[in-house]
Amino acid sequence: MNDADVDNSDEPLSAEVVRLQLFYVWCGIFALYVCTFLLSTVKEGVTFPLAIDAVWKVAYLIVPVLGAFAGFWFGPHSQQPAHEITVVDPNRRRVMFVLTALLHGFVYLIIIFGVLVVDFADQEAPVSYPHRVDTVIRFMLLIWSVSLLPVGWLLEGAKIPTAEMPQTE
Repeated sequence: MNDADVDNSDEPLSAEVVRLQLFYVWCGIFALYVCTFLLSTVKEGVTFPLAIDAVWKVAYLIVPVLGAFAGFWFGPHSQQPAHEITVVDPNRRRVMFVLTALLHGFVYLIIIFGVLVVDFADQEAPVSYPHRVDTVIRFMLLIWSVSLLPVGWLLEGAKIPTAEMPQTE
């Protein structure tokens, strides 16, 4: 067995690597939500314009988070000198990803049972597809700050990089 065959998941990783992994996870979560709403068009009574409207509503929530990740974490001020590289404990990393998966798994179950399981073919149904999507989005808005807690926990209250205005003489 050589070193390439050994699982190094218990080794500390740099904060930059973990941030990139978290960014990819959030991109995957966004893609899952988008695909779920687009595939909801296979249900009778759900048209493509309704599904696109649902996708836009989810995008209004997730794209700003992805933009913040990209701006704060991968911007010009994110590079640290080699002697200042922060490492993340493997247990902290695991817990962060588990918390993220649990929360978004819960939201995904709400999408499935609150929107996708319901039969919208009956136009006399008391609750329409757009109304159910709006209810799910409202719920997501309520818990959105909780969904970002693992990110804050990873950063440990680290100062977010800011741009400084150049001094003019």
